[in-house]
Amino acid sequence: MYNKGYRGERFSALKQINAANAGKLRPVCMFQLGELGTFSTGPVMYDGILYVTTHLGTYAIDATTCRNRWQHQHVPQGPEMNATNKGVALAGGRVIRGTQDGVLYALDAKARRSGREHIDTPDSMDHGGGAAWVTYALDRDTGTLFVPVGNPGPDYNNKIRPGANLFSISTVALDAIWAAIFSRSTRTAARRSTPSIPAARSRAVSLRTR
Repeated sequence: MYNKGYRGERFSALKQINAANAGKLRPVCMFQLGELGTFSTGPVMYDGILYVTTHLGTYAIDATTCRNRWQHQHVPQGPEMNATNKGVALAGGRVIRGTQDGVLYALDAKARRSGREHIDTPDSMDHGGGAAWVTYALDRDTGTLFVPVGNPGPDYNNKIRPGANLFSISTVALDAIWAAIFSRSTRTAARRSTPSIPAARSRAVSLRTR
């Protein structure tokens, strides 16, 4: 599971690697994707295979030998906002990823065979919006889902996104059942994303809506 649990605390109880032996770690193998550009994804490992993405590529890599099990390349069919991808999700034997031009892929985790679905272009393409760049955290005791939201887009031109730009550059707290929203608003013309995943704590705090 991402972040070692629903709370996003990233704590691991494993003790095989510790402060005494961490300096002895050495690379076992390396795999180069052969692509230039941004690399904004964290590898996801399942059943001994690492799944990673680039802007257009999806790769399945043997975690022991670094052998390329398979790879898939998307060919854009429409406009793209930028050259990034945030990784895959795994479910039902499928490797699921999206693309910048609105295509959703469900690739066979073992053999690369794919299904694809085109996603309708959202209205936010016309006036901008705030992106959720990282994964969420859930406090199951209180039923609160914490969603970090990045800067509104376009980044540096706030004239074409009038209004309060609600819920951007914020950590949005959602009632996991009723979807009540607690956040703040901003209309900044700078690029300031919420940088990291929140860690959920069961502690009483005072929240009010804007």
